[in-house]
Amino acid sequence: MDLNNVAVAIRPRNHWEAIDLGFRLAREHWWPLFGVWVCVLMPFATLIHLLLREHLGWALFAVWWFKPLADRALLLVLSRAVFGAVPGVWETLKLLPKALGGGILHSLTLSRFDLARNFNLPVWQLEGLTGASRRQRIRIIERRTRRAAIWNSIACWHFEAAIFFGLCLLTLSMIPQQLGETFSLWAWFESMPAWLELTRNGFYVLAVLVVEPFFVAAGFSLYLNRRTVLEGWDIEIAFRRMSARLAIETGNESP
Repeated sequence: MDLNNVAVAIRPRNHWEAIDLGFRLAREHWWPLFGVWVCVLMPFATLIHLLLREHLGWALFAVWWFKPLADRALLLVLSRAVFGAVPGVWETLKLLPKALGGGILHSLTLSRFDLARNFNLPVWQLEGLTGASRRQRIRIIERRTRRAAIWNSIACWHFEAAIFFGLCLLTLSMIPQQLGETFSLWAWFESMPAWLELTRNGFYVLAVLVVEPFFVAAGFSLYLNRRTVLEGWDIEIAFRRMSARLAIETGNESP
């Protein structure tokens, strides 16, 4: 990482400031971030629904289960944007196969239910460690920060659920009264017509489309903040700037 090109103010922050910084990163780089997210999530969700068109409930589950893989595309954009090299959509898609190279099985099995997975993802994807070195690194990174990462996950999941159930309730409120006895909110998770299942699944994909970039950005910002504290990035940057300023002053004073 070239700290000379960092595009955000590097300083130790408390956990909530770090999460807020992540949300700001997502808003500032919304075009490449959401552009890549649409190009990754929508084709994937469409393919899943085509393969499981007779079992749309399982299709919804598959979209949820494979989210950690799709999150890597978002982290790829953020990890470059924070160091001043915002990649375009096409450039990110070309780099994506390499980003999917490590820890796929672990992401979909042992760590799938880890509430701090968005915080640990940069270690898996960006640091290139393996085995015991990676496990030790994750333990160090998680100290004093894991709880904040878990609360960030819980908050983002509540936002996702609010969007999903809100859209479901809005749709139910628009169904004619003569059909209202047939449909209820619980009916969205029981036997229902295929068109209603597709509508429900589409609402979930839309909720993920909106919330997931903020979820990943907040986890990445917590990771950057933890490394700043552990490795003294703010001090290193301050010394580099002081050295550069002294070099300029010395050069101006020389005959």
